[in-house]
Amino acid sequence: MWLVPYTQGRSHYINVTLRKPTTIAMIRIWNYNKSRIHSQRGAREISVHFDKKMVFSGEICKASGTVSEILDSFGDNILFTMDEEILDHIARNDPFFQERNFAHEYNDTFSPYEEQRPPTAKNDAVEPDRPFTMAAASAVTEGKINGTYCTKCIEMRIFSAWDRSGYVGLTGIIPLSEDGGPIQSKCHIEAESSAGNDPGVLLDNINFTTDDKHMCLMELPNPMQRSGAYISVIITFIQAVQLSGFRIYNYNASYEDTYRGVKEIEVYLDGKRPPELCKRILLRRAPGNVHYDYAQDLMINSSPEQNFFKQPTWPVSADYDCNSEMPTGFVFKLELLDTWGDYYYVGLNGIELYDANGGLINLSDKEIAAFPSSVNILNPATEDVRTPEKLVDGTNNCTSGLHSWLAPSLPGQINYIYIVFDQPVTVSKIKVWNYNKSPTRGGKNFTLLVDDLVIYNGTLSCANDALQEQPNVIMLDQNHLESQYSEPMRFFDVVESDSKERSRQKHLAKRNRHAVDQAKRPLTSMPKIRLRLSRNILAD
Repeated sequence: MWLVPYTQGRSHYINVTLRKPTTIAMIRIWNYNKSRIHSQRGAREISVHFDKKMVFSGEICKASGTVSEILDSFGDNILFTMDEEILDHIARNDPFFQERNFAHEYNDTFSPYEEQRPPTAKNDAVEPDRPFTMAAASAVTEGKINGTYCTKCIEMRIFSAWDRSGYVGLTGIIPLSEDGGPIQSKCHIEAESSAGNDPGVLLDNINFTTDDKHMCLMELPNPMQRSGAYISVIITFIQAVQLSGFRIYNYNASYEDTYRGVKEIEVYLDGKRPPELCKRILLRRAPGNVHYDYAQDLMINSSPEQNFFKQPTWPVSADYDCNSEMPTGFVFKLELLDTWGDYYYVGLNGIELYDANGGLINLSDKEIAAFPSSVNILNPATEDVRTPEKLVDGTNNCTSGLHSWLAPSLPGQINYIYIVFDQPVTVSKIKVWNYNKSPTRGGKNFTLLVDDLVIYNGTLSCANDALQEQPNVIMLDQNHLESQYSEPMRFFDVVESDSKERSRQKHLAKRNRHAVDQAKRPLTSMPKIRLRLSRNILAD
């Protein structure tokens, strides 16, 4: 390939000298094709001269940056005749000829409709019947490759916040590359109606925070004055990048201020809306604290049958109704208020969530979190294996503690378990296995919240030494009660007295934890080396 430095405003020449006068019927140009990113270095607007007489001036196609059998993905053809006999001779002698290359249609990078490419070889100095170049249509949208889009400008249109204060904010935006990591290319960001910090703080990578100095607050236009009004946040890269999605941190200054976070957005790439993105995207509210990584990943789907982003439905918990059949939301939070007798530690063996059809929801390490996270906060050097991801590893009946979660009970601090989704999820029931290595450390009184709204107060049964421990079943679908587990059975029922009892229990739990002498905390440790030894013993 040929590559030279580009100087804005100057011409760059390629001279071809033939040995004798020759009649030219077609010129094929293979544009720069080193990679999908570097294909942006290819020529765009060119002119062709024969013996100092211009015969063509216009735009040629960019190469795809990949090795493809489709000729159109490498560049452009410039025809100087439409004579059928001459074209037939070209076809017979051209090893790369494909009949569909002469369909002469152009498919815009992000447009779902095919449009005819306009003539580009019009020039008063040449005869009006001069043929012109046209790019052939490809079976695959040019800008989309393997579930990613090649783009230089990203526009996020913000339509609403979670409250009606007239302000909306964000903590951070991270565009994601092909491998799902942050895009490293330099870029510039600008936002309309900024009412606080410079919008550049959205790209400062300080997102796990409640400090509003690292957040951008903007003023929303009044929808009563202009229907469909929005705020634009625009990220422009120095050169085109392959985009696989976004990681968004919503406004997180405090619990009350999280309602100023963004609620509805639309995304445009290079000024056009991708055809897969047919609906607005619903963003999750931030928690108002830093108990867990509250980033929301919005990924481009690789399947053409799916939407550009996984489109969420509106969560029931946004405007919660106690008479609804099943709760739907982004964040399911379990508050563990006390234990069955231990004042220093609280633990669980496992948690399972079931969808609206009764199917098990597959949970990953990314979706489970706890605060305090585990006993490792007391002494990180121990590398205790009883961490939050053990709650969803599928091994729930375990008396050794190797597949359980354990965290310290700290003064004035309630223990929380979070199950966080990037889109709203409907849950019909929850199964909870209590901690049975030391049953007195198992959780007792608890509260279940969905998107910060209380849906249940209850009690977990104390575990015993049985290897097949029965789980606590919290039924959230009143229309499909199961009798498989007769005890303990919990029902979805929230009344005003429950809320008062929860407040009383929460206050009492915090007061009791203050009264505990922390100097008498017993040591506990289950390091990774013990886990490895146990596995070796089982293998033997």
